[in-house]
Amino acid sequence: MISASSAHTIQIPAAQSSRRFGGKDFLVILALLIVGAGFRWLAIPSHPVLETDACVYLVSGKNLVEGKGLTCIDGGPDLVNPPLFPLAAGLLYLAIGNLEYAGILTTLIFGSLIIAATWWLGWTLFRERRIAWGAALIVALHPRMVELSVESTSEALYIFVLIAAIGVFVS
Repeated sequence: MISASSAHTIQIPAAQSSRRFGGKDFLVILALLIVGAGFRWLAIPSHPVLETDACVYLVSGKNLVEGKGLTCIDGGPDLVNPPLFPLAAGLLYLAIGNLEYAGILTTLIFGSLIIAATWWLGWTLFRERRIAWGAALIVALHPRMVELSVESTSEALYIFVLIAAIGVFVS
């Protein structure tokens, strides 16, 4: 005989394995980062020489890390451009000594990190591997995202920070 209390009891199954983060997820993210960074690395020679905005960003960053403040090419204060990309490129310039490569590597690094941030955001929002991996795969291989990751401009860093901030906000 079934009692009234047990008849209305609902058994909730344990969480599905697809909703847990595991070692396999880390390996897939790492593989996507390697593939994405590889595509971005291959795109570097096909990209034209530095454009006007890149020159302004990189000189501002160099001036900033050399103690001259966030200043433009003409020595005046840089009041228009966002300071985070020049700072990141300037710090990388101190490490490698080449301003052009510092700009390209800064966008390559943050453009590749967009892949992991997108995976994390997909995982945070949906807790589904397929969605997180699919979103990260699109970011890793999409031609415009690859191109964006080798231009010495602030967009790759901005997109990374934006996705990471949204992920932090919703988690």
